[in-house]
Amino acid sequence: MQERFDPGKNYPSYNGVVNIKAADAYALAEYIMNGIPSEDKGEILLSIGGWKKTSEKGTPYLSLQFTPHWQYKAKPADKEAVDAAAKQLATATEGTVLSEDDFPF
Repeated sequence: MQERFDPGKNYPSYNGVVNIKAADAYALAEYIMNGIPSEDKGEILLSIGGWKKTSEKGTPYLSLQFTPHWQYKAKPADKEAVDAAAKQLATATEGTVLSEDDFPF
């Protein structure tokens, strides 16, 4: 950053690039496009998990996993396609798709 560094700004501890396979990107886009926004904030819900790891060369990095949020709701007409997209996204990131039956409340 050198001369562009602004001590008044809050910079991230880590930065990098997210590599998403094209098929997984389409599944993620379908998941987002077919979701019903949350009532309170009008947002599409997506869960993320992260692990702080170190590469073989000793460089620290974050390993991230995106999974469908347990409160995610799909548009009724597209529910089957969205469920398939959620499953593909979870499989691609080694996550698990949970159904409404998994939450008793």
